[in-house]
Amino acid sequence: MKSRLTLAAALAALLAPLPAIAQEEEPDPAVFGTYFHCNESREARADTIIAETIGPILDRHMAADAISAWGWYAHHTGGHWRRLLYMVSADVPSVMAARDAIIDDMIAEAGEAAAELTQVCPSHDDYVWTVAAGSDPTLEQGRPSVALSTYMVCDFTEEDRASRIVENVFADVYNKHVEEGTITGWSWLEHNIGGQYRRISVIDAPDLSSLLAARGAIFEDLFEENPIALDRFGQICDSHTDYIWEMQITKP
Repeated sequence: MKSRLTLAAALAALLAPLPAIAQEEEPDPAVFGTYFHCNESREARADTIIAETIGPILDRHMAADAISAWGWYAHHTGGHWRRLLYMVSADVPSVMAARDAIIDDMIAEAGEAAAELTQVCPSHDDYVWTVAAGSDPTLEQGRPSVALSTYMVCDFTEEDRASRIVENVFADVYNKHVEEGTITGWSWLEHNIGGQYRRISVIDAPDLSSLLAARGAIFEDLFEENPIALDRFGQICDSHTDYIWEMQITKP
């Protein structure tokens, strides 16, 4: 059983004022995510188009340092989104510019394939996220194959407090599980542009059984270590949708 000091420290972390943002701070990396609604009977064709035709265009933009990473995920469990294409760049303006340049190249170089992709996946939702926190890459345990993304609806006026809880309280639990190898990594993303979801919690794992076991163990640890923080977090971000994604392509 944890001491009163531990709980008091957690409460202090919740109530502490948010620090002023230093002018010299570098911007957080930005992620452009396109979440596709697809014809399930044809979505394997979308996977082929990305791997064989669109992927090389993305690789070229990554080689030119316009983006630092990209990936293509397939739905395993969750809501209506069937595929996710994401790209990462240094900040929001950079990722928006890279996305526009990539679309121009897709139209110029792979117009037929891009048109077929829109037939297979005729609608989508765009989100731009900033990466606010996550595991140290030097501690990450191998290459993941699945991810659990929890898309959260949060109180707009309190969502920065939720981020502070993650960074100051939950991060220790997540990092412990990375070090123990129960998950390969984790990240916390904040909404910049898009729909109703305001935050994403992501944990990666080498396989589905490991992911499900880690999900339960992490929740138990959060509840045991800091029930006050967990309760306050749940008040701020009081609804969510879970997705399990199969990582078909992740670069680098």
